[in-house]
Amino acid sequence: MSHYRPDNLVETNRSEMFTQSPAQHMMASTVQTMPGWEMWNSSEGKSPSPTEEEREEDEVWEPKDLRRMGYLDAGGNWRCRFEGCRSPRVFARACDLRKHFRGHEKYFFCAETPCAGAGVGFATRKDYQRHMGSHRPTIQCPHPDCGRMFSRKDNMP
Repeated sequence: MSHYRPDNLVETNRSEMFTQSPAQHMMASTVQTMPGWEMWNSSEGKSPSPTEEEREEDEVWEPKDLRRMGYLDAGGNWRCRFEGCRSPRVFARACDLRKHFRGHEKYFFCAETPCAGAGVGFATRKDYQRHMGSHRPTIQCPHPDCGRMFSRKDNMP
């Protein structure tokens, strides 16, 4: 059974088929169809090196999602735009703003009685699972006089 699909077949004569391995044959047919260096090095059209104007335009370009998430302050740092965000943090990098902003977007909600009414939610499944462990702790304190239970070892005093 061949591992090549019918839409990937390339016509060739029978003698070439036996003198080349399938990989060599595919490489040879691919090389023939690839554009030559002349096409990429052509002086026609736009220069491959950006002009100074284009570089300035690139410096002010921002992905559309950033304006939804935050804004640049006078110091050139990003600040969160989420309504109700009380964080005083500023972000030098846009990727740090994105990570912070994702914390505002809740996808996992606790259905336990004390939390459901408060709308306790989590941005990641990992955070949700960690929280759910707090409702049913399974780790007992190792001290004989203490009967407390904890959801995680690092929560023990």
